[in-house]
Amino acid sequence: MNLVYIEVEQTLKHYESDVDPAYFHGMLSGLICAGVEEDEIDDWLPTLFSDRFMKQSDYERFAEDVLMTFQSLRAELDQDGFGFEILLPDDENSLVYRVGKMGSWCRGYLVAFLDYAETAIESLPDDCAEFIDDVEQIVDIEIDDDEPDEILDESFVMLEEHLRIGVQLVYEHMNPLQHD
Repeated sequence: MNLVYIEVEQTLKHYESDVDPAYFHGMLSGLICAGVEEDEIDDWLPTLFSDRFMKQSDYERFAEDVLMTFQSLRAELDQDGFGFEILLPDDENSLVYRVGKMGSWCRGYLVAFLDYAETAIESLPDDCAEFIDDVEQIVDIEIDDDEPDEILDESFVMLEEHLRIGVQLVYEHMNPLQHD
C-alpha cells in the first residue's frame, strides 16, 4: 500500500483526528521501531484525539484503518527499507510547508519511540543514538531564506533520505528477529 499524504489527511479528517498525516505516520513508524505489536495499537489510538467521544462503530473502523497502515509500514521496513518512505506532502507544496511537516513527522516519531522504547534507549548503539539526536534537532528545523532554492531543495531531499535510512537502522536494531 503506497500511502498518499492527501488520502491519509482525508481519513484523519473523516475521523476528526487531532493530528496531521506526517505526525500520524511518524508515530506509527516510531511505534514499529520501538517493537510495538499489532495487539498493542488500541492502547495508543486515543492519543490521536482530544477529549472527544467517538461512536464504537467509527472507532472500530478507524482502528482497522490504523492497523492496515501499521501492517503496511512494518512490511515496508521488513524489506530492508527499500519500500519505506517518510510520509510528507509532495513537491507541489511549498518547501516551507514540507519542512514544517517534516518537523511534525519527527515529533510524532519521537513521541512514540521515546515513550515505548524508553528502557532500550540507553542501550542503543552509537549510530542509532545519533539518529535519535538528529530527529530531535529536525523537529524545530527552519529554512534559511538566504540560501538559493536549489540548495534548500537538495538539503530537504538529503534530510528526508537521512530519516528514511535512520528509521530502518533503528528498526533493525530494535527488532532483530525480523532480520535474522
